[in-house]
Amino acid sequence: MYQKRFYRDQFKKKELEYFELVIKESDLFIGVSKATVEIRELARERLFRLRQELEDYIAENPVFEITFKPIEIRTGAPEVVRRMAQAARQAEVGPMASVAGCLAEMVGESLRRLSTEVIIENGGDLYLASTKPRIIGVFAGASKFSGRLSMEITPEEMPAGICTSSGTIGHSVSLGKADTCLVKSRSAALADAYASTIGNMIKAKADLPAALERAKSLPGLEGLLIIIENEMGLWGNIKLVRT
Repeated sequence: MYQKRFYRDQFKKKELEYFELVIKESDLFIGVSKATVEIRELARERLFRLRQELEDYIAENPVFEITFKPIEIRTGAPEVVRRMAQAARQAEVGPMASVAGCLAEMVGESLRRLSTEVIIENGGDLYLASTKPRIIGVFAGASKFSGRLSMEITPEEMPAGICTSSGTIGHSVSLGKADTCLVKSRSAALADAYASTIGNMIKAKADLPAALERAKSLPGLEGLLIIIENEMGLWGNIKLVRT
């Protein structure tokens, strides 16, 4: 079920300027040092081109969009396709599991040429590149932890991707029942794919130990937070603070 993105007003910081960028299914909320016309145009041009490259590839290779498993891609595929396919191979999921994180990351990388501060949210998936510590709120639906916990990330840990999968919130496909499965990685594309991998494992509270153990074997996964109902599992480099 679609959830109104109320959290966008909550994570605004006064020292940044924000703008929304919507192209078809992509709905980005972008925070930068100064939202100049040049930055806005660069963001729109970059997202439009990335989406066009992805859509053109899918038109010729439709299985790329529907498979739940990693897939071989053709020689000469666009970079956005290559990044998504690579993340899918590492996470053992379909490439579209990484699309939101990958698009946020690639748009963000372009904007860093013009802004020292870049925060992009795309459907709950984040790309962050900042010179200051940032606090990220944790939303977990009806769980008692929802809205009570946040995660702190330092400049030394950025650029970074913080991505979430949920079986109870939002419209994205999840085969699990976790209220939130939050993954931290240096790559937003990889964090997005890993969030699906771990989220799909959580069918009940009893699955938490196995999911946390699985996280230890996944290269590039730096931290994991799982909430299912009123139980929470935590692994890796995650610093929680009270909201």
